Amino acid sequence: MGLESPERRFEQLKAQLAMVFQPIIDVETGRCCAVEALMRGVGEVGFDSPLAVLAWAERVGKLAEVDALVRARTLVAFKALEAPADVRLFLNLENRLFATPTLTLEALLAELEHAGVAPESLVLEISERHSLAGETALEAELARWRAAGIGLALDDFGIELSNLDRLYTLGPEVIKLDKQFICGLGSDPRQVLFVKGVVALARSLGIKVVAEGVEDAAALEACREVGCQYVQGYFIEAPTAVPCLLRCPFEVASAHDLTASAGASHERQVLPEQQFLLEQLSQPPVLTLDMAMSDALTLFRQNAAHSHFPVLDAHGVPLGVVTERMLRRYVYSPYGYALLQKRTVNDQLAHLLKPCASVTLGTSAAGMIERYYQPGALRSEHEGVCALEQGRYAGFWTPEAILSALQWRDMKQARDENPLTRLPGNHTIERTLRDYLTHTRTDWATVYFDLDYFKPFNDHYGFRRGDEVLLLFARLLESHFSDDSAFLGHVGGDDFVMFLPCPEVEKVCIEVTALLATFSEEVRALYSAPDLADGGFMGTDRSNQSCWFPLLTTSAAMLVVPGRGVSISEQRLLETSVLLKGAAKVADSNLCCASVYPEPQATATRV
Repeated sequence: MGLESPERRFEQLKAQLAMVFQPIIDVETGRCCAVEALMRGVGEVGFDSPLAVLAWAERVGKLAEVDALVRARTLVAFKALEAPADVRLFLNLENRLFATPTLTLEALLAELEHAGVAPESLVLEISERHSLAGETALEAELARWRAAGIGLALDDFGIELSNLDRLYTLGPEVIKLDKQFICGLGSDPRQVLFVKGVVALARSLGIKVVAEGVEDAAALEACREVGCQYVQGYFIEAPTAVPCLLRCPFEVASAHDLTASAGASHERQVLPEQQFLLEQLSQPPVLTLDMAMSDALTLFRQNAAHSHFPVLDAHGVPLGVVTERMLRRYVYSPYGYALLQKRTVNDQLAHLLKPCASVTLGTSAAGMIERYYQPGALRSEHEGVCALEQGRYAGFWTPEAILSALQWRDMKQARDENPLTRLPGNHTIERTLRDYLTHTRTDWATVYFDLDYFKPFNDHYGFRRGDEVLLLFARLLESHFSDDSAFLGHVGGDDFVMFLPCPEVEKVCIEVTALLATFSEEVRALYSAPDLADGGFMGTDRSNQSCWFPLLTTSAAMLVVPGRGVSISEQRLLETSVLLKGAAKVADSNLCCASVYPEPQATATRV
């Protein structure tokens, strides 16, 4: 095969090449919002992979021909899908040809017009594997492509050192996280921290994130938890000529909704936050794609109390909202009469539809607000938030309702947080503990911290110096466990608590031990020179007896709870933690760890 002429092999490739599509879905709604085009049939011509095809094409001087062939086949196949108008096509851009005479904007627009595909439907994926041709004049050239309506995505994000530079230079609409960061995401705390950081950075820049390589339910749930709004992978649907998800949404109930439904009654009983959010949920009339435009205008006139009207697809999944403000602008424009003549709402979506975030019913106020606002942005790009139940529309939160939720959350936090350390107090601690006990399906741990000899120190040096000790420990706790997945709380006095995912017990123990050592070292600065030299001071114990007190240390009781196959009551967990705390105080390392088993017993081991 390798001795055949390039021309003959190219002809064989033309005969065998086929294009398939893999759906990209919204993790909240399950709706397919895009498809990625992928090559198939290259094995019949002796190539191991599509990358091997491109490497061969470059080597024999046929890269431009192969790229044009792939593009032409893709556009024809995509048009034949008859996908909904809002489903976009992700197509890999051959970087080495970008902005060269063989791949110009004008040539691409002509190809799109010939195939009957709108420029707005196309998103070009820029890979990190090769540098872009014409990179010196990149920004000006990309501005032309964007102005034509073509979207840009940064593919394979995270595999090259130039990622951040590309993120700044290219200003993509989308980044696609490489699958190496998604595989095993739920079990690696460092991986979770990295992906969360990337998602936060992208959202602060107004960039959407697609997680590639979602191969199972655990990966899907992990992507949802770290904030990835869009996913693709074999668990969602394998690449195929005609994806089923174009017609029917993915069943997002798989991991997330089953967990939520299992604890739904518990949520309704114990979370006043959910009751508040349900009270703020409105039920405006909804628009459907096949609704006559005249009927839509009648709905607006008859429901003057509502200013936002959600638009749903045929499966009851929200596509966005039409606002009274936008509708009025078009009705009173010179084209208003023409607008009335349009037959359906679908005819006017490009002009009227505004973006709208979506969250599942039961999501916290903080989670809803996070989806509505871009981090660091002064205002949201969304016109509201749609509530979903089993992936279908269930109601709408207006911007005013979201503002009320924001105020409610801030007031709740202010009431409950410790006034000194500003860490969450007992009400939030209890609620979070119940949530872990009820909903968590992976191994997790609770760590109880108690400052040893704090009362004598406070009596000896005064409450101001005692407050400095508490602030020091709170600061160190936050610095050692800065990962968003760890919940930190201040029970009161000199007691602190932490809940966190615990896939690797040894790693958590090492970090807790490091925290205890750092505190013991830094707290020395709060002692007088004589007491520090003596290693403590004489004071009075709780029985009013004179007693020697050494320098402050911290005891930590860590209880690991397996995520599956174990049921433990809140009372049993607290009682076990108290026993462990006593064991920790006499342990050489000041740390005692135990695991919970299905039987009513815990095996404690000093670490």
